[in-house]
Amino acid sequence: MLLAENRQDLQRMLDKVSSYARQWRFELTPKKSAVVVFGKRQPPRCVKWKLGASEIPQVSQYKYLGIDLTRTLRWQPYLKRILSKARKNMTQALAMGISGGFLTTRQANIIWKSLVRSIVEYGSEIWGEGHFVELEKLQIEMGKRILRRGRMTSEVVKGELGWEGIKHEEMMRLRYWAKLVRMGEERIAKVIYKTSKARLEQEEREGIEQTKTWCRYARDLLQLNLGEAWSTENVGTEQDWKKLIRERLHQREQIKWRTQCLARPKLRTYCT
Repeated sequence: MLLAENRQDLQRMLDKVSSYARQWRFELTPKKSAVVVFGKRQPPRCVKWKLGASEIPQVSQYKYLGIDLTRTLRWQPYLKRILSKARKNMTQALAMGISGGFLTTRQANIIWKSLVRSIVEYGSEIWGEGHFVELEKLQIEMGKRILRRGRMTSEVVKGELGWEGIKHEEMMRLRYWAKLVRMGEERIAKVIYKTSKARLEQEEREGIEQTKTWCRYARDLLQLNLGEAWSTENVGTEQDWKKLIRERLHQREQIKWRTQCLARPKLRTYCT
């Protein structure tokens, strides 16, 4: 993956890649290469990109490391694909003995996390932002199948299985944020993070509407009594930070779950 600010820089990078391939005598595969011009404005189609002697296409969407990147960085195509894949895996998981009640709840939970939830959570530290209704429905549907109780409410399903909402990406994002903070200053990811953070702080000082970015969402998540970490970037060791954010997120989800249970009259006996 090559990142460049303009057309000339990117073409120079492609030329360097071609020169390196010739020097070390290996072949490039143009069919597996493409150019994505990110931005809200529609890029010109007349531009031609060269990778060695071959021309590579300019596309609006490309699959990189298993994640579909669109020109405008919208995640709907990727979410649609992983939801479809997760449903297929859920069908396979149910056929392993869950539907027939041949597995314990603990065993069924392990299969769910291994075969289905792992697909949903892949790369969520990057794309996970907002409330994903379809993914929540998928989890509740699976929970009802595991408990073999089709008329249970979502609150009871979560309570019986000890599940939280599809918000695990928040913990993964905060863990990745701490990883960015620990990175060396020469890393590309660290440079992008610092640039985005500086722009966010400038918008805050000037009192203008803040751009919705990955950096802004990470800052908002740190409001879980972790606001000082944003300014000081003191995250401690990896294990300490992981334990801290797990506790804070669990406390928030537990309060939210109890509030939802108390708000439903049908669950008055369950609350007791």
